[in-house]
Amino acid sequence: VIDLARVMREKHGKALKLPLKKLIVVHSNEEFLADMTGELREYVVEEMNVQELVLDNLKSSYFILKERVSVWQLEVTLQELAEPNWQELGKRLGKSMGKVGGKVKQLGMETILKFEAGEAIEVEGFELKGNDLKVVREFKLPEGVTEEQMDATSDGDVHVVIDLEVDQEMMAAGHAREIVNKLQKMRKKAGCLAGEKVEMYCEVKGTKEGADALTKLLTEKEDYFTQSLGTRLLPMAERPGYVADLLTEAQTVGDTMEMVATLTHPVAAFSLPALQEASAGDASLAEDLGVWITSRDPQCLRKEASAANGRVTVTVSGKECTLQENKHFFYSVTDSVGSKS
Repeated sequence: VIDLARVMREKHGKALKLPLKKLIVVHSNEEFLADMTGELREYVVEEMNVQELVLDNLKSSYFILKERVSVWQLEVTLQELAEPNWQELGKRLGKSMGKVGGKVKQLGMETILKFEAGEAIEVEGFELKGNDLKVVREFKLPEGVTEEQMDATSDGDVHVVIDLEVDQEMMAAGHAREIVNKLQKMRKKAGCLAGEKVEMYCEVKGTKEGADALTKLLTEKEDYFTQSLGTRLLPMAERPGYVADLLTEAQTVGDTMEMVATLTHPVAAFSLPALQEASAGDASLAEDLGVWITSRDPQCLRKEASAANGRVTVTVSGKECTLQENKHFFYSVTDSVGSKS
């Protein structure tokens, strides 16, 4: 099964890293199909990078891909053909071989399936059973569907149909995992310890096509990045000018997406509009308060604020101001960006 599916992937230029929708395995033997369940099913799905593995026992003459019914209904017709085993029948049938052979090729599916199940059949007065016939199957694609969209192949025993449509959701999930892996490797390269907090920034680069795809991915998978990285993956535009970088690297995701990723230690951040309000519109005082906040170690600032119900009182430029956590100041840029959501 894997070899047949791999041949079709190579034939159509679908690399294994591209997730496909469905792989259908067709076989008349129920024991063979039973063996394809459980761990073996999981192995085939993973090895062939498909979303779904379907097993069919040939009792139907077509397959309907239900998940695409809203766009189109695909029916893959299974043509059953029987051919006489000339070597087996030639001596026994003699001059009747030609007549019997012609009738054999006209047998219907029901008769062929009975023969495959071990029943003897009668053709032109001759009983045929065992190895007297060879069953040949061909998959006929539906009208309007090309081999670029769906294809099938067989080794004469097992038959494989593959839906060649790339599963975009699985593709996006794979690219998201790739980004997480690259950022985790950057953490290690930067010498970060397990559990050590860092802030992560991403700048989208490359072609318009790649940039649009990456921007969409970063938006759709935002929750996944936060959960996997333990922090939000912030746009580079949110990176303050006063923060020192731990590591910056250019990264390529998939074949077309490019980005520049930067890791920094968490730094205290502030809301300028909130500071301007606290300083009664004194722009110079608000700026000085911002400098004071960013000069503080986030952990020390948190400890001081926690002792006063989340507030700190500071005298700057001869004026005393009381500042509130998560309003005027934040313990990281990530917290500051989160407050804007």
